[in-house]
Amino acid sequence: MMESKRTAQKILAATAGAILALALAAPGVHAEGTLTHQDPAGRFSFEYPQNFGAVSPGTNNGFGGRVAALRFSDFSSGLRQGTLVLGGEAVVTRGPVQVDLQALGGLYDPFAAEVLPAPLKALLKTHLPPLGAANFCPQLAREDHVDWRHPDFAALSPAQITAAQALDRLRNEAPDVVECRELENGLIVFHKRVIARFGAASSPQHVYGVVHFFDTGISSFQIVRAGSEAPDRGLLMSMEAIARSFRWRGR
Repeated sequence: MMESKRTAQKILAATAGAILALALAAPGVHAEGTLTHQDPAGRFSFEYPQNFGAVSPGTNNGFGGRVAALRFSDFSSGLRQGTLVLGGEAVVTRGPVQVDLQALGGLYDPFAAEVLPAPLKALLKTHLPPLGAANFCPQLAREDHVDWRHPDFAALSPAQITAAQALDRLRNEAPDVVECRELENGLIVFHKRVIARFGAASSPQHVYGVVHFFDTGISSFQIVRAGSEAPDRGLLMSMEAIARSFRWRGR
């Protein structure tokens, strides 16, 4: 009887070991609990934690300056452990770098800035400093990114200037940078507290993530998230690890 039991245990252990070996050998699965996302067009790849969930096309994927936008089913926008979070998409950009979730105000946001009339957009190109690794942290800390007293804006009415300034401060009132560090070669990790105001309502929020600047081919790889709760160190390290693993192959 005991011999039969030991034989059954050996068979069970061998089966479990075989299943585990097959799982670890499956494409894109790693022993440390990460998966690899391969761009279907072969342009890029990155590794991400398995608990981020499934990857699917994100907001404006492939449109405008967004070469790709990918959401994670268990990490991106939605209720996470009873708390609403926003953003959290992996985004590859080309051209002037804009950052999701008004992380640096609405003028640097790819969606909020669309409300600006074309003449003002053209004018801002000479007054809104282009984002790069060298100035990201200083710009992150600013509530206003444009000097509206400049003579170039003299033709604007007070109401137009007030509206443009409000757009610059969208989810960016009283910014308090908790951390902003360039780790290496244009890779930045950041976290800041802000007041987000929408109409008469306002609330404190945390905006955080990673932005990796590139000089050729593409301009950035970024993951930006916002919510009422501050990110813990482990979460920021996970986002940093994704950015470090990103590889651009071109096209």
